[in-house]
Amino acid sequence: MKFIKILNLKKTDSFTVAETMLDFYLNKKYSLFNSYPKYLLKINIFIDFLKRIKIKFKNPPKKNFLIFDCENDFYLKQLMPRDEFGVMSTRISKIYTVYISVKLLFYITINFLKRSVKQNYIAGLIKIISPKIVVTHIDLSSDFHSISKALLDTNIRFITVSVSHLTAATIINNKKFLENSYIPEFLCFSDYDKKLLQKFNVKKFTAVGSLKPTLAKEFIIKNKIKINPEKYDICLVGEPEAEEGDFLNFNEVITAPGYIAEYTHRLCNEYNLNLIFSAKFKPGSGLSSDLEKYYYDNFLQKYNYRLVKEHKNYGTYINIMQSKLIIGHASTTLRESFTYKKKILAWNYTNSPDVCMPTKGISEIGKCSYKEFKDRVLEILNMSYQDYIGALKEDPEYSMVTKIDTIQYFKQLFKTH
Repeated sequence: MKFIKILNLKKTDSFTVAETMLDFYLNKKYSLFNSYPKYLLKINIFIDFLKRIKIKFKNPPKKNFLIFDCENDFYLKQLMPRDEFGVMSTRISKIYTVYISVKLLFYITINFLKRSVKQNYIAGLIKIISPKIVVTHIDLSSDFHSISKALLDTNIRFITVSVSHLTAATIINNKKFLENSYIPEFLCFSDYDKKLLQKFNVKKFTAVGSLKPTLAKEFIIKNKIKINPEKYDICLVGEPEAEEGDFLNFNEVITAPGYIAEYTHRLCNEYNLNLIFSAKFKPGSGLSSDLEKYYYDNFLQKYNYRLVKEHKNYGTYINIMQSKLIIGHASTTLRESFTYKKKILAWNYTNSPDVCMPTKGISEIGKCSYKEFKDRVLEILNMSYQDYIGALKEDPEYSMVTKIDTIQYFKQLFKTH
């Protein structure tokens, strides 16, 4: 698989895409990186930053809780006391307000040689805000690790909340990243994550399950949405892979979701099975959803397929709740499906021991023929959930803790009194 470097629309950053997806980006007015000068990239970043930010000559407001990094902040926001939390954007492209004060400038100056200016700025802000808890919904953030370590002498709790199935993510074996890792508290999915991240400098692990599917269940109840747990035979999880990402050592990861989709659609047509194809991005919502459709158009030309995601944040979970079997490649939602006591099948298309599900056994299959795939799917569909669990090598609890009231755990964590 060949990868090509391109520039974003603002020409402030570059990223690498699979050659098969190049035309999509070029048609969207992206441009090839080629020999674009690095100094111009830095100038563009600086100009874009100045145009975007608003400067406030004062200390930031006090808050009891801080969400570190605005990515995935939606879910944590649902459980924090109103007016008692703040969101701290840590990515340059997402920073819109810059605080300047004597106290903050002093902190940055005396720590100038210890960390980057950005990390010192964020650490200084957190120290001034002095929250009870700083929490992030990003599993492995080098900024979070560095700043947690920098503020060891404070009484602030730094907590990482697991959001991803990290198996085979290249960074978990990156020697430099491991050496600099530091996570005071890690609220993970299950004991499997403790084993997976045993090389990391994690002071405390607590298995609490996944926040997103439990919030989805609460959303269903509050909004009185009717759920038919057997409405669909199969829920196929959309996992369009267009860019070089976490799985840097496995080029086949780019094409794996496409082949899985083709096999699944062929099987459903052959046996008249009721399929819901759960989109990763809400259809018609912009660039990402256009990319997802473009990706699957390349693999599903023979089929009149339809990507479905009715709700932006909970759509996939609603689709999973209403399906008998969940099929995907390496999506986190496969593990999360055990929250609803659903049967899953992960297709390890790369045949790598690193791209696997914690449960193993009948819940995963390697690169195979269509007949082998078909036989496995039909076998699982004809099994009761109890028989399915009996055919796993590990209990579903090893993949996703469900015996803990996840939402109540977080509500108690963010309680102010």
